[in-house]
Amino acid sequence: MPSYLITAEGLDDLMVACPGCSGDALVLALRDREMQSYKVHRRSDDGRQWWFEVTFVPSGTGASKASPLTKMFCVCRIDD
Repeated sequence: MPSYLITAEGLDDLMVACPGCSGDALVLALRDREMQSYKVHRRSDDGRQWWFEVTFVPSGTGASKASPLTKMFCVCRIDD
């Protein structure tokens, strides 16, 4: 099963094993966060790294007035 390393500035690196694609690995890694949506930003020429723009819905007090937060994530397939 492929393993993926998911990174983003200011966050701890995450590793997941996932039989699906890089998008599936991203969703699996962020399943405990308030992710609203994601979209592909770009991919490497060899197809092993993908960059995603991920939008999060703020939670907690005053969240209904807060704007969504978008953060760039890199998903790297580290082994097959």
